[in-house]
Amino acid sequence: MPDELIGTDFIVSDSVPPALYSRDLKICLTRRSLKHIAEKADGRKLFKLIPLILRDCHAIYSGSKDNRLIIARWMLADTNIKPHIVSAEIMDSNTLIIVTAFVAKQKYLKNFKILWRTAYPPSAYSL
Repeated sequence: MPDELIGTDFIVSDSVPPALYSRDLKICLTRRSLKHIAEKADGRKLFKLIPLILRDCHAIYSGSKDNRLIIARWMLADTNIKPHIVSAEIMDSNTLIIVTAFVAKQKYLKNFKILWRTAYPPSAYSL
């Protein structure tokens, strides 16, 4: 079953307002999301970065669907700082499902509404 939930021990940043999601949130993957991430050229590296992106995110945006969040952390990719994205779906008040993860271009985020961000802009992060 590709959409069966697979529990993780991932946690989300304590600095994100509780209004965005519950503190005792259960973060899951599905076989479909694992396959989607694994098929990317840098899938193994992305999968290893998911806990860091969630735990120390720099911004959260509303996604293209009502129950989707785009969780971003700016990190070095190649020779530039780029947003590393975890796209997640809120299933209920206690469950967040990771849909996919990827490295985006800065302009990818410009059409999404920002829900929360840290005090420091991405340009403040040194190479």
